This record gives sequence, structure tokens and C-alpha cells, in this order.
Amino acid sequence: MVAGEVGPTRRACGLVSGGARMLMWSFLLPLVGTAASAPFILWIWSQIPYLMIYGGHGPLWTLGGAMAATDLISLAFAAASLALQWIGWSRLRDADRHRYGIGRTGLVLEVIGLILVIAVFIPISVAISAAGPQPWALGLAGAGAVALGGILELAGFIMVLVGLWRLDEDHGVGYIKASIATLIATVIVAVAGFAYWASWVAGTYMNPASGAFVPPPAAAPLAPLMDLMAVLLALDIVIYALLIVGLRRVSAVACARSQGPPPAQ
Repeated sequence: MVAGEVGPTRRACGLVSGGARMLMWSFLLPLVGTAASAPFILWIWSQIPYLMIYGGHGPLWTLGGAMAATDLISLAFAAASLALQWIGWSRLRDADRHRYGIGRTGLVLEVIGLILVIAVFIPISVAISAAGPQPWALGLAGAGAVALGGILELAGFIMVLVGLWRLDEDHGVGYIKASIATLIATVIVAVAGFAYWASWVAGTYMNPASGAFVPPPAAAPLAPLMDLMAVLLALDIVIYALLIVGLRRVSAVACARSQGPPPAQ
């Protein structure tokens, strides 16, 4: 950098500070939404053993209303979070297109993948239900749309993680990197945990002589699954906490750099 470029560097740090702050709030909003919908979620979980025991003859209308309320709350907070992420990544891209532009590109891919799934898969599913048995062409088209949308979302998600990693490298102290490492560990725990739970259910309730599946007591398989869900929830809390603290730290460091004396040239 030459002497005449000190001004743009301060401006870039200001953009990084504002962008990181927007991202921090975008990750806080889902937590607020979860807290707002927690009463509905807890009530839904409390009804699962009842519905399993009584074969679906429980308060289905009330259960459906609680699920609809949860979905609406989640949708509202997700839309607000998406808007803040767009603002945040746009500011970061303006600060350094080569380092942080990958984050906004990844966000675009995530949105395109989600739209593809919603706009293609849902109408095809409705058409399949109306077409009668064995609508192979529609089924393949729907599966293809979901697969393509999933690939786009996964690619976009990885690109966002790369942008966050670079942000921590440039202005952070390691909290965001620790959050990403915890996320990877959570995925491993989830895959291994669900595989173990499925093998446990099969080994416990499968008749070795006939190979037939013996239906377990209604709530018996739920206990280990609920334990696994509790572990995953705890890991998710750690991920969000590290990410939010890390983005707050990035914002503070970048803000200080934007206001402090220029570095020696």
C-alpha cells in the first residue's frame, strides 16, 4: 500500500465493522425467534408420546395450530435474518471484494437453492398426489429439483463459512474459527449419533430368528433420541455463542482500526 491509500483503508475497516455487526444481528435473530416460539415447540414435543400411544387420536387441530404458529414465527425471523445477512455481506464485499465477496455469493446460492426446492418440489409433490400411483417422471423431476437445490445450498453454505473464516483471520481472535470447528464436530456427532440410534433400534427390536421387526413400547425408542437431540442443541448453542461473540469482536477491532492512526508505511 502506498501513502495515498490510507483513507480507503480506514473506510474499508469501517465497512467491515458495520458488516460484521449486521451479521451478528442476523445470527441473533433466529435465537430470538426460537425463544418466541419455544412455548409452541415445547407443547408440540409434549404431545408426541400421547399421539404415539393413542394412534393419532389426540388434539390434532390444536397441534396443527401450534405447528402453524411456530412456522410463521420462524419464517418472519428467518426473513429478517436473511435481509441483515445481505446487508452485512454487501458491506463486507464493498470493503474487500476478493476476500469477502465469496460470502455474498454463497448467500445468493443458498437463496437460489431454497427457492428451487420451494418453487419446483412443492408443485410437483401436489401433482404427484393428484396423478395416481407410480408417477415416475414427476417423482424423478421432484427428486432432481431437491438434489440440485440441496447442492446449491450446500455450496453456498460452505462459501459463507469461508467468508466468515477469512473475516476472523483478518480482524478476529479465533472465536469464529472455533465456531466453525464446533459446527463440523456437531455434524459428525449428528451423523454418528443417528446411525448408532438406528442400529440400536434395529438390534433391540428386530427378531433374529424371523427377521421381523417387533414394535417397541410407544415411547421406548424416544429416550436415547431425545438425549442425542439435547447434545446437538447444546452444541448449537455453543456454535451461536462463539459466532456472535466473534462477530462482535471483529466489529470492535475493525471499528478501532477505522478510527485509529494509520499504520506506518
